[in-house]
Amino acid sequence: MLSFTVLALVAVVGFGLSIYFAQQNHVLSADIINKNNQIADLQKKQSTQTTPTPTTTPTTQPAPAATYLDIKEMGIKIKLSDDIKDAVYLYDTSYPATPMAKISSNTMLNKPGWCDLKNEPAFGLITERKSLAMPDGGTLKVDNTTVFQVGTNYFVYTSPQSPCAKNSDDQATEVSLLASFKQALTTMQADQ
Repeated sequence: MLSFTVLALVAVVGFGLSIYFAQQNHVLSADIINKNNQIADLQKKQSTQTTPTPTTTPTTQPAPAATYLDIKEMGIKIKLSDDIKDAVYLYDTSYPATPMAKISSNTMLNKPGWCDLKNEPAFGLITERKSLAMPDGGTLKVDNTTVFQVGTNYFVYTSPQSPCAKNSDDQATEVSLLASFKQALTTMQADQ
């Protein structure tokens, strides 16, 4: 009988312990579910908040390559600004003693009027000279505005007499682009 009592007591204690552990497991499961829900809520809140843009150290970009009007036949080049980077020239040797580069831009060549490289270059012309002596006995002076020296050669710039564009809007564009070209002339250098 004692063994039956011990066995009944062990069964009751075992049953009680299994109920206790089942309740504890249920409490732990509820705690885990609750914690998981809290984590999900925090993640939701965090994703709806504005995240600050990470600060980065700006990197220095390489300077864009300069655009030049490269007049190879004369051995010179002129650095062009963005508004005249489409400058073009026609090398003319009609007068062998003074070869010239007639200069315009594709922008101006596409305007209605008589703008063309052969007869009316919108930006004028540059003649190459070996000396500053003039046929009338005078002497030109290097001023880096109309007369330039590059190496042992001299280059004389002649501006157009009047706009070649037909209408006033195109003429205003031509005048603006011509001013940019005259400024660019100061960058004349040897083509190396």
